[in-house]
Amino acid sequence: MRPLIFGTAIQIRFIWAALALLSIAGIAQGKSEDSDVLILKDGRVITGTIIDQIPGQMVRIRNNEGEIEEYPADQIKEVTRLGPALEWKGSKGPRGQMAVMLGYGVEDGYDLGIGARIGATVSNYLYLGGVFVYHFGTSQTIDLGGSTPGTFKVEVNSLYAGVELGFDGNISERFVVRLYSQFGYFSAMASLSGPGGSVSDSEGRFYIGPGLLFQIDVGKVLIGADLRYLIITGDGGSEASSFGIFGTLGFRL
Repeated sequence: MRPLIFGTAIQIRFIWAALALLSIAGIAQGKSEDSDVLILKDGRVITGTIIDQIPGQMVRIRNNEGEIEEYPADQIKEVTRLGPALEWKGSKGPRGQMAVMLGYGVEDGYDLGIGARIGATVSNYLYLGGVFVYHFGTSQTIDLGGSTPGTFKVEVNSLYAGVELGFDGNISERFVVRLYSQFGYFSAMASLSGPGGSVSDSEGRFYIGPGLLFQIDVGKVLIGADLRYLIITGDGGSEASSFGIFGTLGFRL
């Protein structure tokens, strides 16, 4: 793996990015509470998000308390639909979930990766969980001649584990977008083996991993795509920082 080099400028950019995500989440939450308006003939006004509408028959709406209500057309006086606003609320039903991941990291020492995450939406929109990922990394065989004959194998791989903090936004009844960041421990490992034996070494650092998850609910099955960027801290961290993309398959608990 390349030497770990990491600059203060990247840390500052990440802090500003994290603050921006928090601000966006707060703004989106405030706007989602009155995204659509349903006025009934008896004078009641229902605000929330319309999730289904059949002209002349019925309207189904999720109100601001998260409850889904259905009204027949003959009870409705007026419908004001403001569009599919991003609603920062947890999905209905059980909020716990777990998933397995398969993906790829673009830097040396990452490459093919597998992992798992488990967590829950602990409030209307706040997600809290944990994640573990192992990257198989790269291996190379070197044939040395001259005074040191023989074939040597060099292997480099990595793993990381941490906590995840995120915001779940429901674009539709089944489609969820999660802005998140991970915080935890990253380890890079290298080994050299040959005719004279083998040696290995490892180095651990703290990492920060902002990311974006797109997830579709199919009953209790969760199918998603996950894009993240690992920022490895400390001297030498920038050369080990990497983008990664994962497919996810999970289940509601």
